[in-house]
Amino acid sequence: VSNPDPIIKNIKTLFNTKVDKKMVNQLYLNYYLLVTDLYKKNQKYKYRDDAVGLVKKYYKTVEATQKDYLILANYFNTNGRTDYALEVLQPLIESGEYSEDILFLYLTLNMNDFSNYEKNSIPSLMKKANEMNKDRFCKLFGVDKVKFSLFKNEELKKMYCESCLSQ
Repeated sequence: VSNPDPIIKNIKTLFNTKVDKKMVNQLYLNYYLLVTDLYKKNQKYKYRDDAVGLVKKYYKTVEATQKDYLILANYFNTNGRTDYALEVLQPLIESGEYSEDILFLYLTLNMNDFSNYEKNSIPSLMKKANEMNKDRFCKLFGVDKVKFSLFKNEELKKMYCESCLSQ
C-alpha cells in the first residue's frame, strides 16, 4: 500500500452501514497493522506511533485466538512497546491457558526489566518453560538474553545448572 488514505476512508464509511461493528473494528485493526510498516519505512514516526496506539485500541474489540495474541505481542514488541506486548499476553498467562510460544515470548519480554522477575511470577513460569522445552529454556540465557544477574535467585540458578550446563 503506497497511499492508505482511500482505504481508511472506505472503512470509515462502513460505520454508517449495517455492517457488523466488530467486523469494521477488525478492518481498522488490520489496516493499522499494515500501515505501521509503511509509516516506519517512510520515516513518519508520529504516524507509526499513532497506528500502534490504534492497534492497541482495536485489538480489544475483536475476537482473537492465541495465535492472534502472539502476533500482536510480537508486533508491539517490534514497534518498541514491550509494555503493550506484556499487556496482551498477561491475561493468557494468568489463565494458565497458553502455548509454548506465548510462554517463551512472555518470559523473554519480562527479562528486559529485572523488576518484573518477582512481580510477574517468573520463577514458576521459568520452571514450567524448562518442563515444556528444555532446549528452548536453555537458549533463553546468554548475551543479550536473560541476565545472569537473575542468578541471585537460587532456584533459577539451580534450574539452569541442572538443565543447561549438562548439555
